[in-house]
Amino acid sequence: MRFSTKLVAWFIGLMIITGLVYVLLIYEVSGRALRDEVYKGLNDNVIHSMSTLDTFLYERYGDIQLIAQDPILTSRDSTPEMITDRLLRYRDTYKVYASLSFFDLDRVRIADTSGIDVGVVHDFVGYWKDVLLGNVSPGWDVRVSEDLGIKVIHFASPVLDKEGVIIGYAVARVQLTRVIREIGNQLGKLRQIEENVRVDLVDSKGGLIHSTSWDSVLNIDLWSKLSSLLSSSDNGVFEADVKGVPYLLAYASQNGVYDYKGNGWTLLLWSPREEAMWTIQSLTKIFFVLGVFLTLTFALATLAFARHVTRPLNELYEATAHVQKGYYGVKLEIK
Repeated sequence: MRFSTKLVAWFIGLMIITGLVYVLLIYEVSGRALRDEVYKGLNDNVIHSMSTLDTFLYERYGDIQLIAQDPILTSRDSTPEMITDRLLRYRDTYKVYASLSFFDLDRVRIADTSGIDVGVVHDFVGYWKDVLLGNVSPGWDVRVSEDLGIKVIHFASPVLDKEGVIIGYAVARVQLTRVIREIGNQLGKLRQIEENVRVDLVDSKGGLIHSTSWDSVLNIDLWSKLSSLLSSSDNGVFEADVKGVPYLLAYASQNGVYDYKGNGWTLLLWSPREEAMWTIQSLTKIFFVLGVFLTLTFALATLAFARHVTRPLNELYEATAHVQKGYYGVKLEIK
């Protein structure tokens, strides 16, 4: 094999190997960077959504304490009509409550903005455990209201007279869908990209407060893994299989706002892995094809360049061969 041919082959081989290494490197680095961007996007969405939820619940936590300190409610001389009128003003001002109620010490509903079950003794349910001890119930009690027939979050506070003696209890109920709507506003942009994104709100025991698709509780193995992750970080993203379908699961737990400490809830944002990674797969394929194309283009350019460079060597080699055979009339034009 001629020296020039070996040189051309060496140039082309070097170019192809270098190009392929470069393509694979770009493929790996770009894929990793894009994957990290997807993870970061999901994580940012769930963190901002949980922050929105915390702020909304903090405002309701403040509202019930303000209502409980209202002069009409704290006065022993106020009539049920006066209390109802004041509660209606609060309801119309805040525009977020399904109902506002006032109960006496025997859990009898004295006043209510919906006018339902007035004069009826209320069942001893979740939030009563807080207020009967003199504490504010911060909205952890979520269930279907026995009189409204809808799922609501309960906020409640003892009402004290001017001597500091408990004379009743103020209760505010917020429809759960109203809360989920607040979260949905944060997820609007993401839903425009991926229609199958699912949102779940989970309590401290793994029970689903709200879910777009699952049962009443999380899978035991999934909750075990999520609990383990929450013990070290209050937010993150990991992969999980549900009924054979791979998902990217972003999570964020409540941090509370100021004196509102939260209820230990966790917001989950589910995105089908295939859909979330579709952009990555498409772009990495484009990078790969483009890299291969550029490698072949540079290889052909190298071939043309090598031939141009080695042409004088070929002529010199042929002239030398003629001289060795005794032909001394060979002319070389070397530039």
